[in-house]
Amino acid sequence: MAYTEPLPDEKAATTVAFLSRARASLAAHGFHRIVRVVTDNGAKYRAAVFVRSLTSWASRHQRTKPSTPPHNDKVERYQRTLTFQTAIARVRSASEVRCLAWRSSSATAVV
Repeated sequence: MAYTEPLPDEKAATTVAFLSRARASLAAHGFHRIVRVVTDNGAKYRAAVFVRSLTSWASRHQRTKPSTPPHNDKVERYQRTLTFQTAIARVRSASEVRCLAWRSSSATAVV
């Protein structure tokens, strides 16, 4: 399960608010106990307000080691998947869907 949202900036206060919304979303899906939160070493994750907020409800805050690809692989893959899915996502009308289905079935029939 992942929780993602675009944020207007990378300030600690914004990150703390995001954590609160992420925690509520996870709780709504049955994840009530968060054991570990893994972040990079950005300034927003080292800020006192972030550390206080996180340690008030999570058991452990783990930071990734700088320049360690295995630690970043999962995040990079998730971001690439998310970017691809949002790039191709588009709301289509029912008639557009029917036309696309007809074209794809016709294209496979014509050899």
